[in-house]
Amino acid sequence: MDLKPTSVEFNSGGIDFVQLFPPELSNTLFSYSSDRDLFSCCKCSVSWRNVINNDQQWSKRCLVRGWTTKATLNEAHNWEDLSHMQKTNAVSLRPTPEFTLKQAEGRLYPLCEWALYFRKRLHVLKNWSQGIYTVHKLIVPEAETESLIMNCAACTSQYFVFGTTLGFVFIWNVTGVSKVIQSIEPVTRNLEVEHVYITSNNHLVLLYEKGLVRVFHEVEKASLDTAPPFQIIYQAKVLYNFSDETRKYLQEDELDFYDEITEEGVLFAVNDETILLTAQNCQCFIIWDLECGQNHRVHFLPSSCLVYQVLISNSMCIFSVLQASEDLLLPKKYGIVMFDLREKFHPKMEPVAEVISPKIVDELSDQCTLQRFAFCSQEGVVGAFDMLQKTLLFLRETDLSTDNLATSEDLIFYHESEDRLIIALSWSGETHYRIAAHIGPVKSIRCFGSFMISGGAVRELHIWEKLSGKKLHTVYHQPNHILDLFVSPTRILTVGRDEPPAMIGYL
Repeated sequence: MDLKPTSVEFNSGGIDFVQLFPPELSNTLFSYSSDRDLFSCCKCSVSWRNVINNDQQWSKRCLVRGWTTKATLNEAHNWEDLSHMQKTNAVSLRPTPEFTLKQAEGRLYPLCEWALYFRKRLHVLKNWSQGIYTVHKLIVPEAETESLIMNCAACTSQYFVFGTTLGFVFIWNVTGVSKVIQSIEPVTRNLEVEHVYITSNNHLVLLYEKGLVRVFHEVEKASLDTAPPFQIIYQAKVLYNFSDETRKYLQEDELDFYDEITEEGVLFAVNDETILLTAQNCQCFIIWDLECGQNHRVHFLPSSCLVYQVLISNSMCIFSVLQASEDLLLPKKYGIVMFDLREKFHPKMEPVAEVISPKIVDELSDQCTLQRFAFCSQEGVVGAFDMLQKTLLFLRETDLSTDNLATSEDLIFYHESEDRLIIALSWSGETHYRIAAHIGPVKSIRCFGSFMISGGAVRELHIWEKLSGKKLHTVYHQPNHILDLFVSPTRILTVGRDEPPAMIGYL
């Protein structure tokens, strides 16, 4: 039987299957090719390129590489363009990270959105690995520079929020030409902003000293021309000592242990739906609804447990606690207590798990990864816990102080301050590698994709290959002494104490 149709082109006796098969079947066959081979196939013929130039083909490759998730599949390719930063490149001889692509001509279709996104991500990975970047200061209005003493900061893919010691809050839009798009004036004179949080659904929560809480939400984009991006929903004042109204929830025997919340000891945690308030040396905590500020509940820790630190995820709230005793001669005990937030409006929440620690836990990892979290103590303790299985993964003690905890899906990182080393551990507690990181002390560690980023007080930023510990490049001459940093696919934002924030762009 002769299967050769007359409309199919032949080359050296072969059949062009792209013209023979339906596009869906051809795409399935091409999906078995490697990335490099697929790019080569695009150059073979116009018909091959036009079939391969398909959003379904390239979005699946982005999913496999972890560049997007099914939840963000529809909008992931609409990411920020930092090409405006080329004009501010501080080192004129440095190659720019700008992404350029020759336009399609003649019979060639333009690249589909996901193919373009894939090419950009490869381009950015090359820039991260080879140290091709630009440095750009975030501009602050001249009249407000005297108020620029950073106290806290938060960042999303669109907004960067900066709270100061004089009570000002600055909001930058970091997706276009970076500029302050809103300044929130102090509530009263010299009232410090102690914490800022911005949720994934763009609620902005501000905690001022003396217990003032203000909650803002992002207005509709259609009205941005006539209104600031964030408008206040409500504000509330924390009642220290819980006042007589709240104190009625406390039992008599529970009032014997540090029942007072002091202005210096307030602890605050926020997720997309919930605000949690407690304080150091307090035995209870308050939870209320972020959206409306109502439905608050007072819950208690197990008997004799006092709060030291708190971490909140979308499903759990985790407390570092110390166990006090009425007998002052007995040694204090330390540990971690976990509650399930799905029971937050239940009349009485019960702990779902507890961990005993030989030292007080100073840090809880702020990146709960795959239902696991890590913790460390400045007195030399590092550990990890599996929240799903409710089991302790490991607990190890060292002779050196540990701080700057960071986690990824693969590894746990922390800093040994005396030796100025960054230690990478597996989630089972095995040492993966140790690296001498900085001349001065390390102030912040972050993980992103296949990279680990560390910032120090000597104006240097180091980018490492996460799994091997190989240094890829160093960003020298930072405009600020780095106290904190935030990472996204195309940029790093660094924050200092009294200098403007800076953006390092890789696209």
